[in-house]
Amino acid sequence: MIERASKRISNQEIQSIKNTINMIFRSISSVIYSEREKLGENSNEEISKIAYKAELAIQKILKDCLMKVSYNVPTEDEAHILNAYQELLYNRSKRKDIYNRIKEMETSQLEKGNLGDNTEKNEEFLMKQTLYLYRGVVDTISEKEYRVLKEYKKRDDMKRVAQNTLSKKDIEKLEARAKMIGKEEEKIDETFQDMRDIFSDNIRRKYIEGLLVIGTIIKNFGLFRAYEQRENTRLEEIGIEGENVNLEEYFNKDFLETLPIKTLIAMNAFWENRLTKEIERINNATFILQDLNLVENILQDEGEYQSFPFQKIEDDDIEIELTKTEILKEISQICVDKMEEDLKNQKRQEEKVEEIDITPYIKEVAAEYQEEYNEYFSKLIPNTMNILIYDIEDRYMTGKNMVNNLYKGKNANVLALTESCITRDTIQNWGYIEEDNNLGNFIILGFDIEGLNMPLRIHIPKDYLKEFLEANEMQNIVPIYKGNEDFRRLGEIIKTPALIPMSQNVKKQIEDIQINRKGSVQQAMYLEHLKYLANTTTENFPQRLKTPKVIGKGKKQKVKYLIKREYIDLDTKQKYEMDKEGKYIPIPEKEER
Repeated sequence: MIERASKRISNQEIQSIKNTINMIFRSISSVIYSEREKLGENSNEEISKIAYKAELAIQKILKDCLMKVSYNVPTEDEAHILNAYQELLYNRSKRKDIYNRIKEMETSQLEKGNLGDNTEKNEEFLMKQTLYLYRGVVDTISEKEYRVLKEYKKRDDMKRVAQNTLSKKDIEKLEARAKMIGKEEEKIDETFQDMRDIFSDNIRRKYIEGLLVIGTIIKNFGLFRAYEQRENTRLEEIGIEGENVNLEEYFNKDFLETLPIKTLIAMNAFWENRLTKEIERINNATFILQDLNLVENILQDEGEYQSFPFQKIEDDDIEIELTKTEILKEISQICVDKMEEDLKNQKRQEEKVEEIDITPYIKEVAAEYQEEYNEYFSKLIPNTMNILIYDIEDRYMTGKNMVNNLYKGKNANVLALTESCITRDTIQNWGYIEEDNNLGNFIILGFDIEGLNMPLRIHIPKDYLKEFLEANEMQNIVPIYKGNEDFRRLGEIIKTPALIPMSQNVKKQIEDIQINRKGSVQQAMYLEHLKYLANTTTENFPQRLKTPKVIGKGKKQKVKYLIKREYIDLDTKQKYEMDKEGKYIPIPEKEER
């Protein structure tokens, strides 16, 4: 297993990890130097204590980040609730149909159930919860109070008496209870609409909170500037003037509250994905800092301890350590997979699921690989401990858990966008990106969301998406994203440095850009697609991506350009068109465009 996990590490990766080790050390260096100064003459024992405290401080930083991510990143359940509520909110007939199916159920039965991938079951779950909460209030109203409330609703004189004799708080309670009086079918419909705060607004706030937390973590690690510089460079390349991106403005609560929900979901997905890459690198650097005992070595060196000598670390040692972190990543994932499999089994057997401790899984798996692990690394870096359970549990797992939670959040958000596209057709151009889908068990999806500076292009486990489609009795077929070639330069993908809404300045300049049709074809395609992102009307969709359709007869004939979707089977890669009845019609290979 260890030999298989070993891979060639590039010089760029080695230099990058050295710089990250430097960054981490600098984050705690002031405390370390202050403690070191108090010692006076060298004291090996005291220096070891300082080094140990430093390692604890680094782990505390990661643990604090883990807690914030775990409690603030939107979950899959919240994505399902949001989509189900929005679908039902604008579909009264569906609300009525579901009510008629569940109205004979006992109140105690309505509370049971949970959310999942099936959209119809999720919509029924929300209606059950609404009916359960409504009856929970109505059941507390006695016959006498019911008669009084009924009269109160009819009579203005009773309302005037209440206004003159009751406090504002008591009147609010009275009005709320009076609102429950009437036919259950009518009242449940009103109650559902009144529960926007629970089913929609609260979840929207969760998406905002998730971005605030992610932004704070990225900022605290000193990473905003790099993203800002890359985005400013991209804007300069397309001729945008007077723009100097400041990411703090985009991770501001007041600003985020002005954004549409699909924009918030897309930004969550992008920045969660971006943060996973940073945390993986930071986690590896943190492990190496501890495993090579670098803090203690620096403090032992009288002449060097105030200037971290990361360049002095041998490249060979860094390469071996990165190999070790790759193996820890794989072994940790085995632990996570075993735990999650047991969690799934528990969910299938029980209504409520308790949290599962991962520690027993770490002990079990570490025991299996300890001998091989120690034998392999003791030869290469004999001065390190190479105790697998310690390396995973005390040095690596915190960062790994954070990465796992971020990936789950990212996948849930990508699925939330996909679900809204499938059930409510909320995004005009979205789907499978063909040329970039060489990631094994993952596929890349693209979404053109109005007002964002670039499309969201993001990977998702293929099986994760297929489970959702199968749960809704759909074929493993999704639309194909149109215009991915627009985001290439000299054959290379134009990456998204930072996914953020276009400022008014950027949007206006992009809308005003005159495309030089005699210049670079690739640049023209790029700008044309950016214009569409600035204003995603059908008219603005790049015409070369539309399908011509002849309308009328004889002299009245004219050509109209339409956005015609093509679809692809996730397994066979067979392409399809959809007929008027919603059936998939295979596209012969020779007709592929």
